[in-house]
Amino acid sequence: MKRFITREMVAQIINGLPERFDTHEVEQRVLRGESNQPGSTVALAKQLLEFKDAVDPWKSFSADFSKWMGKEFRNDLTQSANGRKVLSRDVGGGMSKNQEWTRVNPQIQIV
Repeated sequence: MKRFITREMVAQIINGLPERFDTHEVEQRVLRGESNQPGSTVALAKQLLEFKDAVDPWKSFSADFSKWMGKEFRNDLTQSANGRKVLSRDVGGGMSKNQEWTRVNPQIQIV
């Protein structure tokens, strides 16, 4: 699968979040182009198109994005409370469970 959302885009967003956050919050900020990442909105749309044949493209995208974050930021983030899922509003506006993350060193900027 091709990756349109980059580590740099997500790192800048994570750096602006509190020590503990969930995947949905990162997705929403990528979609809005926050942290001076105007190209991230288009990147998210292109990434979502990779799941156009899935039964639920948003859910499939979100699951894949969360797994990617875990791998890409494995030295910077840990899954909160042994992988506990939290209920939060997803990009589509619904409530669903997703991964909560804790920054390993919140005082250090992720690059």
